Amino acid sequence: MLNSKNMLILALCGAVLIISSFYLILTAAGDGTPAIAEPDVILYLQYARNIAEGHSFTFSPGDTPSTGSTSYLYPLLLSLLYQLGATGDAFITAVFILNAGFYLGIIVLLWLITKRLHPRIVPLVLFMTVLSGHTASAVLRQTDIGLLTFLALATFTSILYGRRYLPFLLIALCAITRPEGFVFSIAFISCSVIGLLANRFFSNAPGTTKQSRQFLLYGITGAVVFLITLIINYRLTGHFQFMSVANKGYFKVYPLTGAVEHILYDAVGLLKGVFFGLSDKARQFYLLPLIGGALGLAGILLYPRKDKTIRLCECWLALSAGAAIALVASSQWQGISNDRYLGWIFPLFLVYVSIGVFEVHDRLKAPYFLPICTALLLLYQIVFLAYVFCNAYTVAITMEKDEAFAGRIAQAIPTTERFGYMDVGGVNYYLPEHQAYNLWGITAPGFFEKGIEQQLFHVIDLLKHRPDLRFENWITYLNVLEHHPWTEPFMGEARLTDSDSAIASPWSLVVYKAVWDTLDGGNEPLLLGDQLKELKLIDSMDIGYIHSEEQHNYKRWLRLKNMRIPLVTLTAKLGDKDYSEVGRAVIGSESFDVGPVQKGKPLYIAMRTARTVEGTIYHGRQLSKIHKLELDEMQQLKLFVDDVEVPVPELAVGEEGFSEVLLKIPPPYLQSENPRIMIGGDHISFAYWFYQ
Repeated sequence: MLNSKNMLILALCGAVLIISSFYLILTAAGDGTPAIAEPDVILYLQYARNIAEGHSFTFSPGDTPSTGSTSYLYPLLLSLLYQLGATGDAFITAVFILNAGFYLGIIVLLWLITKRLHPRIVPLVLFMTVLSGHTASAVLRQTDIGLLTFLALATFTSILYGRRYLPFLLIALCAITRPEGFVFSIAFISCSVIGLLANRFFSNAPGTTKQSRQFLLYGITGAVVFLITLIINYRLTGHFQFMSVANKGYFKVYPLTGAVEHILYDAVGLLKGVFFGLSDKARQFYLLPLIGGALGLAGILLYPRKDKTIRLCECWLALSAGAAIALVASSQWQGISNDRYLGWIFPLFLVYVSIGVFEVHDRLKAPYFLPICTALLLLYQIVFLAYVFCNAYTVAITMEKDEAFAGRIAQAIPTTERFGYMDVGGVNYYLPEHQAYNLWGITAPGFFEKGIEQQLFHVIDLLKHRPDLRFENWITYLNVLEHHPWTEPFMGEARLTDSDSAIASPWSLVVYKAVWDTLDGGNEPLLLGDQLKELKLIDSMDIGYIHSEEQHNYKRWLRLKNMRIPLVTLTAKLGDKDYSEVGRAVIGSESFDVGPVQKGKPLYIAMRTARTVEGTIYHGRQLSKIHKLELDEMQQLKLFVDDVEVPVPELAVGEEGFSEVLLKIPPPYLQSENPRIMIGGDHISFAYWFYQ
């Protein structure tokens, strides 16, 4: 009979077979050299190469540092491989080998965990993990999740075995690997408080007082290290948050109740899909539907927790996993890459599934339950593994097409020309001498603003005020206008098209010439004729440009509850030319500071407005595209200066294109040097100019 160590050796041999198969699939996609099986891997490769070449955490040549990788440790590890000579195709191979090491390490750690928790389940856990498509996908696709999974399991193993000092190192490494490290730290602190309080009142409390105090120190260590990473973020970029996560999540996009609805909806969908297989998507393959989840729940409930120290360790695991699942559910990005962000949780759930198999078997005493249940679980893992292999090959083929297209770009377009992109990042790794801007600002600090809204309309005003950022080319998809119609005025002729990809998908890559003509010529009122003659401009505000709004302490109030209306945009005639503007639909009121003004002289407010705009409305958890929001032609606004109402006539707004109207504030209403102006009533505002 095989002992525990022999079972581990056999499992590692099986793991090597899985690794080899995965590598062969990637090399088949890459025609002899390994292809990349996950688009996000490009982020880490790009940062790592630039770090190795002396450009600390910069994504694009000539740019300033950014934190788009959401990790410090992983890019640094990859940069070390690059510095050791693994460049070109060898770099991708070396990264795969590194993650293969994590994969083997995860299996060893699970062996140690199961030996401590429930020695009888060692064979089942080992082979379910080896055959787990989820673990293979999360680790061998070579994002930072492989490293995080290894460190998270190592942390759990070290506290299970009562190691005193090793957890300090591991939690610190987790904290500089991904933000989940902070979650682990808070879980340690919470468990410490639970353990210390429980031991004062209950004899069977989880953990001992000494163990609880150790957990407190671990949590403080991890939290301090994570706070240091935030300080490093600020020193590098001027922002404490990672740029890759700063503007993501339902709370950033939807009104409060709509965000909560989405989170609850996604959390329940995630739990029943990932852990119970109740899904019609890839999640149905993770584990034997319903039966696997039921066994996992049985394992959690029926596991005989006789050792107090194990209980506190499980408490840490439960709090960490629960918080991580909640974060994923609130992220707006759950489900990506076969739920890779749950990569560190799923192997541990397999442990409890295996415990459930044996605990139910012991209670049922049915002779055929154990072999039949074990066979079904293992066979179903093979089904998902086959799916992962096929999916990895498909993605790798797409990445290879991107690489080939990048070669055409490098030959056709000079390195002096820059690129802008919204949804395409993989090509940039193969164009190391071209500067590329991610319009979300994730890797391009010049485009990053805290509070960026989903439509990216802010880019229009940003490029008005920062003409130095106007890139020469777009890299985007053939169907870009279906998803980003606002970009149409800025798309010139197609310079290059990935015709190979176009045969199979509308998501084929295209390089368009960038055209910025509609950004210029509208920085002052053009439609008011002689009404501003002999008046002096004392102030101006560009609505939608965050720096201008902040300078004037701009606020907007919507009278419609449970609703958010982000920026709106319009490209239309302004005078004798087409012009593109970004503004806000004010369904309620807006207020701002103006100044300094001279007392004793009237203040004239020139407002650029329109009746129709394009944008988005978020109502509860519903999202509605505004193809043409149309307001009344005659608009009765209310004007307040420092909370005192100023009479204004009814305003006529043209049906087509832009309009400009003039509001007058008589001298008696101007009692302060920097008055607070409030304009109420439904209207659209693009820009204000203030004259005396």
